[in-house]
Amino acid sequence: MKILNKKTIIIPIVLLMLFSCSKKGEEHEENNNKIEEGSISIKTNIEVQPVKHSSISDTLKITGTIEPWKTVTLSSESNGKIISLNIDEGSWVNAGQLVLETEHDTLLNQLKQAEAAYKQARTSSVTQKRLVEGEVYVRDLTLGNTVTNLERDKKLMKESVLSEKQLDDRKYELNLSKINLELAKIRREDVTTSLVTNLQNTVAQLNLVKIQLNKTYLKSPVSGIVDSLNVDRGEMLGAGTPIANIVQIDKLKVVGGITETDLPYIKIGNTAKIKVDAYPNETFSGSIYYISNSAKDSNKTFDVKISINNSNHKLKPGMIANFDILKAKYDNAVVIPRVCVMPDIDKKYVFVENNNIVQKKYVKLGKDIQDRVIILDGLKFGERLVVVGQQNLADKESVNVVKVR
Repeated sequence: MKILNKKTIIIPIVLLMLFSCSKKGEEHEENNNKIEEGSISIKTNIEVQPVKHSSISDTLKITGTIEPWKTVTLSSESNGKIISLNIDEGSWVNAGQLVLETEHDTLLNQLKQAEAAYKQARTSSVTQKRLVEGEVYVRDLTLGNTVTNLERDKKLMKESVLSEKQLDDRKYELNLSKINLELAKIRREDVTTSLVTNLQNTVAQLNLVKIQLNKTYLKSPVSGIVDSLNVDRGEMLGAGTPIANIVQIDKLKVVGGITETDLPYIKIGNTAKIKVDAYPNETFSGSIYYISNSAKDSNKTFDVKISINNSNHKLKPGMIANFDILKAKYDNAVVIPRVCVMPDIDKKYVFVENNNIVQKKYVKLGKDIQDRVIILDGLKFGERLVVVGQQNLADKESVNVVKVR
């Protein structure tokens, strides 16, 4: 028997493998040619949504900072040692609440003296007025009697009962009575003026002491939080010494900046919707109350201030706030996602689908609002707009609709 060597066996096997690979390659190439020729069709998967009318708002988005409505610095109005301190840092104070007292024993004594002086001046005034009024009254009565006597003497003289000299004496008495009455009236006026002046001086002195005494009781002019406290009980104060800062947070203001192009859309009284990171699921409402008349030199923006109610004290000064201000609202508009719009030289188009066939439609665009755009012309109510998969489509192409939104 003839023995075969290894080379004799291996060569036929290699030739067989090469022939097999060549055959498979030809089949693969043939399949590719069939796909290219369209004998095997692969449809693009798309998602659509019906075209409908809706409302959309164009808003201006601004970032700002929350600030206290007011920050009040309380300062001492008197000199003296603090004998009572009724606030702490972080404590709440109400408008009119007593914050501190400084020593005032000397002023209390002065107040008693001033009250006594006023009482004495008022009593003396009443007495003096009665005296001068009484004198005027007596002088007036005397003048009246003198007039009556003169008329009587004139009749007696006609009857030759009274001499002419006696009549002249009566006339003299009349003139003297008139003079005495006028002098009494002048004296009454002088005394009244003097009494009024004296009484006014005592009242002024009394009020001055009261004012000085009131200044030793320092009260808060606003309700708010004691943000900082600069003194302690027992300290000596001078007039004007800063005591504490009180921030008013029942009401806050949000301060942001807008560019000059946005100025026409912002008006005093406009409503703003405000959000902060601390409360991501809440929206707060405020109202524009101030728009600056000049731009900042640093960034050429105009300050806008918004008032916001904060009676629950949830918002804190220093928080960063994002607020939206309504610029315009469009009702009954055709609004579609911006990504649906495709460019074509100087035109724009979208795809709509009908019975699994897409159609290319040129559209006229309106306002761009965030990730959506208003369509002014080119789409009809109810048409099925392609919203996913439109990037690789061609006009009249067959597609596979996988989802209707």
